[in-house]
Amino acid sequence: MRRFFTAASLIGLLLFAPAAPAAEPPDPVTATELVRALEGTYKGVQSLKADFVQVQRSSVTGEIRQKGTVQLKRPKKARWEFQGGDASTFVTDGKTMWIYTPATKQVIETADVGGGAGGGMTELLDSLEKIDQFFTTTLVAGGDGKGSYVVDLAPKKGGQFKKMSITVSRKKYAVEKVKLVDPMGNETELTFSQLKLNADVTDAAFTFTPPAGVTVIKGM
Repeated sequence: MRRFFTAASLIGLLLFAPAAPAAEPPDPVTATELVRALEGTYKGVQSLKADFVQVQRSSVTGEIRQKGTVQLKRPKKARWEFQGGDASTFVTDGKTMWIYTPATKQVIETADVGGGAGGGMTELLDSLEKIDQFFTTTLVAGGDGKGSYVVDLAPKKGGQFKKMSITVSRKKYAVEKVKLVDPMGNETELTFSQLKLNADVTDAAFTFTPPAGVTVIKGM
């Protein structure tokens, strides 16, 4: 679970890339140009909604596929809702974090240190204009083969992820997919659809009231 929430924190920051000039740039020929174009897409964006499909791959657990919805709002607010038999909900208002698993009838409530359990990754990716400082970036030739761009990111120093890649739509420069690989080789891949920027998202979405009969476990 922690691996996902670390990834979620990081992905929230990527979806909320900092502002850049609004003029539409030409097709990027370098990774730096693609990152700058991505920044331009999210100029002034304060909230978003999207559907997602998450695929986790591990030599131990095999492939686990889930789908759900995500809502994000600045600063550092997030709500991830997983659907299906393994339903769960992750909510943070930037100060308090809740993880609710209906199957266990438990809610874990803890202080959100670093914004969404991301730890140092939150600070590391606080703004995409610094991404070249922390990552070696490579624009993948041919993109994803379907018309979208792909940029590979390799950390210059050790961290919670060995590498990651971002798939970005052509011309609109919206994040379509994020793939992360941890030091053990485990993969987390999230594909986004129905993305709505500056969506009508209220602060109430980022607080959580435990249902009746649910045990609340409070952490540090």
